Amino acid sequence: MRSQINMQDTGIDHTTDVAPTNSPNYRWVVIVMWMISHMWGFIMIDSIGIFLPSIRNELGLSPIQAGWLGSAPHVANTVLAIPSGVFLSKFSPKPLTTVTMVLGIFTMMLMGWAPGFAILLVGRFLYGMTIVTREPARALLIKQWIKPKEVVIANSIIEIVWGLGAGLVILFPVILKLMDNSWRHTFYVFAGISLLITI
Repeated sequence: MRSQINMQDTGIDHTTDVAPTNSPNYRWVVIVMWMISHMWGFIMIDSIGIFLPSIRNELGLSPIQAGWLGSAPHVANTVLAIPSGVFLSKFSPKPLTTVTMVLGIFTMMLMGWAPGFAILLVGRFLYGMTIVTREPARALLIKQWIKPKEVVIANSIIEIVWGLGAGLVILFPVILKLMDNSWRHTFYVFAGISLLITI
């Protein structure tokens, strides 16, 4: 993605815990582009409510199974939030974001292919893992690119991007309709969009 700018060329020392004092002007582009990639992942998680009627009809799911599908990514978040923060904070935001985005694409395609409930549930859980393991990159980006006095502004921009992105959910029923109400094809389309965001 465009936020994956070569950090070696910015003059920022990414090996120290000292906050930057001379961040480049395009730092906001980096933050916004990363947030778009992360926001898209959460939109994918929350979109299950739109696709669930079609999924239940095709796979014959019970209400309990439908609930498991909805909660699976959040279980991954609960289980892995602290471990991922401890063990993944040592990695640079660029490879961390790239790897988790690519894995997210594969798990989205897995969900679209899923022949039954079990694989779809595993796909949902794995997709949740890619989201929570990407989270440490946000803290690292803010620490490396944003001046201390601008952290509040950065968080405000993140919230704005998040709010605008959440509004895109209203378009998902339209996309589902264009895909002839096929939730599988819709997942494949979303995997393609994720690939474009990653690039």
